[in-house]
Amino acid sequence: MSLSPPSASPGATVLATVTHAPLNATITITFGGTPLVATTAGSASMGCGAPGAGGGSVGFVVPHVDPGRYLVCAVVAGAESACSSFEVPVAVLGANFLRGDAPLFSPTNPNSVLAFTGLGLLRLLLLSAVLILGGWWLQRRSARGGSRSGRRRHAG
Repeated sequence: MSLSPPSASPGATVLATVTHAPLNATITITFGGTPLVATTAGSASMGCGAPGAGGGSVGFVVPHVDPGRYLVCAVVAGAESACSSFEVPVAVLGANFLRGDAPLFSPTNPNSVLAFTGLGLLRLLLLSAVLILGGWWLQRRSARGGSRSGRRRHAG
């Protein structure tokens, strides 16, 4: 059995592909031991291309569970179950972070918090410095210009 994708957040749809199941057998897809969906091997609902194939693909929705690794199995009565490991990632600030990947605060990890907010924060700090310096320059220019125009009026 294979899963596509092999990792997803709760609520996402995953495609389970089952092969070598007995033709017309009822296949139950379980997630961490909990049954999710049942279908018939070789049926149209399994998405089989050839009649009598004894397998196919079926979609399921990832249940709302804690982050971690879970076994997703294709269970057929009287046959050995086929299982694949499935990862539910940790969600932080709307982004998913898989366990075992690069650290959370790593410039090499595209899912790193710093990859998005660190550079964005630096840009905002630079923008604020430019705006402050621009305001300071305009204020000094205005103060100098105001005294000069006042002198010209009195001199004329």
